[in-house]
Amino acid sequence: MSNSIITSFDQAPDSALVSLNDAGAIASRSRASFYRDNKAGRLPFVKVCGSTRIRVSDLRKLISGVA
Repeated sequence: MSNSIITSFDQAPDSALVSLNDAGAIASRSRASFYRDNKAGRLPFVKVCGSTRIRVSDLRKLISGVA
């Protein structure tokens, strides 16, 4: 888990990507809940060299209830 992205999430650019583990720590949610949101069309994933990432802007929308 990257503590730097967790502590600096508010200042992170919208285009930044976070891992599912970091997103879970930021949003206090499980990886499974992110996969459910992705399957339901509420949360797009970005694949980077086989790793699943979430855009900071999409995570912020999900947290705020806009997604």
